Amino acid sequence: MKRACQRQIVGLPLPVSRWISIVPTLSALSRTIRVRHTCFCGLFPDPTTTANRSRSPGPSPTSTPFLIQPDSHSREPDGLYTAGRDHWTQAHRRWLARQSFEHAAQQIVFQEGLDAIEDAKRRRRRLDEQLASLVPSWSMAPVVEAYQAMRGASFLVAVTFAAEIGDVRRFDTPRQLMAFLGLVPGERSTGETVRRTSLTLAGNRRARRVLVEAAWTYRFPARVSEALRARLENLPKAVRDIAWKAQVRLCARYRRLSAAGKKLPVVVAAIAREMAAFLWAIGRTVAPS
Repeated sequence: MKRACQRQIVGLPLPVSRWISIVPTLSALSRTIRVRHTCFCGLFPDPTTTANRSRSPGPSPTSTPFLIQPDSHSREPDGLYTAGRDHWTQAHRRWLARQSFEHAAQQIVFQEGLDAIEDAKRRRRRLDEQLASLVPSWSMAPVVEAYQAMRGASFLVAVTFAAEIGDVRRFDTPRQLMAFLGLVPGERSTGETVRRTSLTLAGNRRARRVLVEAAWTYRFPARVSEALRARLENLPKAVRDIAWKAQVRLCARYRRLSAAGKKLPVVVAAIAREMAAFLWAIGRTVAPS
């Protein structure tokens, strides 16, 4: 029998029955987080489905061409936004406010799009406030606090990872967690021939997305910023040691892979995969309450 029929994912040594049994149950907080991540659904495509996703804050500029380059019929001479590198900044919003159109219907569509974005942003802000008030009473609150010792693991990243993955002690090894997140290469092998494919991208895409978001921070040299120092206070020494070891290793690995000529998405995926392993180590150090 072909090995491709036996196992498609590297790092998935468990039988199917065992693999299904470790899928976490959707909690009430998980639903809140998922609603928060869908605030812009219908307005913008899911960033996890875009290969070269923009890292600028706010909605993806590539998904809103009408708001980036409104129309050739705009009365403004600057029909294409070129004032800054990033979109959805204050400069970009001032540029949008200056746009006007010859036809009334175009102006209405343009303004409706801006209003829809602002409404979605206010909704997301309300959900962020609710999460901040709900998490301290959650059983996973100690784990969320410990996850934030990692560089790039902001409050939202830590909460999303904990809610979507659950207790990482259900995974016997970090490789199982990596496979569950879809951050390992697929395998299509026949006989003695071993073929590795691209990342499987299986499992929970929301947890995978926040890890990729956090992985970008490791492109800078290892250091403890003031914000990170505040998050490290009152954490166990074992957690702080794991977080610092992760930062030193991942920052060096980012530079090494980039110097080797690897493509940026490949580098970021490799950092996100190893970051999941360090989060697994922290999750086994700090137990839920």
